[in-house]
Amino acid sequence: MPRPKDRALRSETRALIAAAIDRLDGKYRTVFILREVEEFSTATTAEILDLSPAAVKTRLHRARLFLRAELAAYFGAEARSTGYARAS
Repeated sequence: MPRPKDRALRSETRALIAAAIDRLDGKYRTVFILREVEEFSTATTAEILDLSPAAVKTRLHRARLFLRAELAAYFGAEARSTGYARAS
């Protein structure tokens, strides 16, 4: 059974990620949600959005870069404080 502190941290983490996703430009957010949340393939996402597969891949890449940058300050500090930071 998770400890209350762990549950609180997971809840905070989910809220931070959701807020960062909400800050994505709509065209990137839609692709991100279809690919990463709904787990549609690149081809299916392209068909749904009437885009080329290359455009889907580009938008997903840009969405991931944005989210990484948005969350880096929090998770970088959190990882260092818990000892889970990646070695450089």
